[in-house]
Amino acid sequence: MTVLQAILFADSLKPNAFTAEQKLVWLNELEGRIQSLIHNRKPEELVKYTLPDDEETAMIVTAPYDTVYWKWLCAMIDYANGEYDKYINAQMAANHAYQDYAKWVIRT
Repeated sequence: MTVLQAILFADSLKPNAFTAEQKLVWLNELEGRIQSLIHNRKPEELVKYTLPDDEETAMIVTAPYDTVYWKWLCAMIDYANGEYDKYINAQMAANHAYQDYAKWVIRT
């Protein structure tokens, strides 16, 4: 999944007023966690995406685990909107996707 695909898919599921740059901050936060906690990269080795340069850049997590990106964005949109009940449910889905990916990395 590319940076732009994740943003557009989350927008299609959860229309919102946040900019692509704001959503990119959230994606970079998640990607930083994935790179450091799952792939053991040092802070200076972390990939950080920018717009518009990285719109078509594929992020680290690949299918079928790449749902973590749009699920994370949907959760963050709910949180930023103060919709905490929705946030809790969306964050649980994002956490499940994150854990599935982490388990796959450990297994393989």
